[in-house]
Amino acid sequence: MYNALPNYRSFVLRIWKERSGARAATTCRFSLEDPSTNVRHGFQNLDQLISYLQKEEGGDMDSHEAK
Repeated sequence: MYNALPNYRSFVLRIWKERSGARAATTCRFSLEDPSTNVRHGFQNLDQLISYLQKEEGGDMDSHEAK
């Protein structure tokens, strides 16, 4: 029987906005959770999230350009 590891990873991605004060601009926050381990990682911005994903996948993902 063929018992190779799956060629994919699953994550639960959560995105929310935080405001530090009544008149402050909102900031997006991100978290990734691995449902197989329940390990959660939090990120303060999109660049941190993309960097984490690239490290997890050995840098094989396409480069990210902020817009």
